[in-house]
Amino acid sequence: MAVSIDHAQAYFDIAHEGAQIRAVADALPWDQLPIERPRSIVVLAGDELCLHAARAAVNISAPWSAPVTICRELPSYVGPLDVVILLSERGSHDALAQAASVCHARSVLSIAAVGEGPLVRDLPASTHIIPMLPMHEGPSPLRAVATVLAVLFRGARTAESVPKRLLSLADRVDEELIRCAPDHEELNPAKDIAQRSGTPLHVAADAESKDLVALVAYLWTQAGRASAHLDAALLGLFQQRQPPVDPFYDPIEQGPAPIPAAVIRWSVGELAHAEGDYATALCALIARGFAATMYTMT
Repeated sequence: MAVSIDHAQAYFDIAHEGAQIRAVADALPWDQLPIERPRSIVVLAGDELCLHAARAAVNISAPWSAPVTICRELPSYVGPLDVVILLSERGSHDALAQAASVCHARSVLSIAAVGEGPLVRDLPASTHIIPMLPMHEGPSPLRAVATVLAVLFRGARTAESVPKRLLSLADRVDEELIRCAPDHEELNPAKDIAQRSGTPLHVAADAESKDLVALVAYLWTQAGRASAHLDAALLGLFQQRQPPVDPFYDPIEQGPAPIPAAVIRWSVGELAHAEGDYATALCALIARGFAATMYTMT
């Protein structure tokens, strides 16, 4: 069944994704933070969206300057030589508040990108907080992605400053979202993939896209269209095991026919070849997949 969405209202929030990245760039003095040579980087994800977003960011950033752990609970080994990133869409999260207190007690450098609410007020003064954008509602996958990338960029010690790299990503995301806007009728990549009939099956065409498709499938499911994701290596086996089309199928006697899968292929590596940068490609594709959630799903 199709779900009608107010495109203008949905686009208002989604169009903030570039601004979300800029907010991360402006929130902290990234190039001065003492996170160049940490013993480890721990990403504490407070919800499924942040978990998928963090994995997508880390996946395209290897090799890392330090071991990276993405988890739901603070590891017991965390100490002054580590960096902890706290991520959550929610404004209330007891486990993250407790983890921040532990980091404060152990002199661990911690960075938080969390929802507005009691959690922000409960964070210790030592926590570096990335504030929410005002007047914004709904999820922001690229806020979590940008926060993780900022720490990884800083650790990589490249010549380009962290804010400059993030601002470049924000500009590219804005370009992608303009192409995906509701008033962009022709060559709209988000609308094209959203209006494919069938059950969406997001397929990772390369290793860099495995966590991207998990994130996009989650965003689509959260928006009301149940989706699945799969590695391209398994696509052939999946298709072989689908029942053959019966030309004599009678829906009156046999019930509704199975809904076929709508295969949607994603390739961070392919776009990175054109863009010249994996982080840029990832952010552009996340923006495209997120924008697709605002169109009528069929």
